[in-house]
Amino acid sequence: MSARLKLASLFTFLLVSACGGLLEQLQSEQVAIAALIRTPDAKNPQTDEVVPGATSFTLFFGSVDRAQLVPTSGGQEAKDGAFQGNEGATVTLLFKDAGGVERSINPQDQGEGRYAIDSTQSQLLTYNANTLYTLNIDYAGKTYRLTVTPPTDTQIAEFAEAPNKVVVDHPAGAPFTVTRADGDADPSKNPLAFVNLTSLSGAEQAQKWTNMPSDALGFLRLVLADSPWRARQFTVPGDQFVAGAQYLVTLSSLERGTSDGPTDGSAALFPGSSFLAGVADAGGILTEGQ
Repeated sequence: MSARLKLASLFTFLLVSACGGLLEQLQSEQVAIAALIRTPDAKNPQTDEVVPGATSFTLFFGSVDRAQLVPTSGGQEAKDGAFQGNEGATVTLLFKDAGGVERSINPQDQGEGRYAIDSTQSQLLTYNANTLYTLNIDYAGKTYRLTVTPPTDTQIAEFAEAPNKVVVDHPAGAPFTVTRADGDADPSKNPLAFVNLTSLSGAEQAQKWTNMPSDALGFLRLVLADSPWRARQFTVPGDQFVAGAQYLVTLSSLERGTSDGPTDGSAALFPGSSFLAGVADAGGILTEGQ
């Protein structure tokens, strides 16, 4: 066989293999959407008490009903019933900690396709930027796999020059804009981002507002059409701010890892499957009337 013919045969083999892998992904009904997020230590803007950060991991694993996916100009919209959770999977998160030690953590099955763990439950769960995280999901005799390398940091422009990262005398009832310090006006150039507003007034912390999905269907909608989470600026509604109160605002910037199955030997996942990993910046807000 001539060198040219060998090269053509090799090209054909690689093309068929790649197309075969893509075809398997397109045909797969199994979807996995995971999120690994690190929130920073932050100070209560009124008392200087440290609000400890934490690392959390959540996975939604289930099957997709394609009949409930509707094409849109920005991707696809998932109708109610598009996700059906898979219970009974064995989930393993693999990574190296800051000391280079291999870690293996098993998030717990919480029912309806949700698997989760955080650093208050396992001190072995740590967020290490620029480190490869591998997620293996063993279910019904198959192994599904997702990987991601988390980003280093992010910054909120509104707190960058504020003393002690606290904005004071924010008007009650007025919206608050959260701007990525390194964001681009073109959303396609930005990573995904989640914004959270937490009230620090009273005896207990309470989440007031977030653009982060709370369930599997919400995350499925995100990965099918993620442009709203790639904006440079986000607005926390004014009705979340009452007079004489203290708040903590966090912005998590996330990389979006995906699955290489079946080309890496794992089973194929639905193309929207993703592993989101991000680290947050935080700042305090004191509303007027302190």
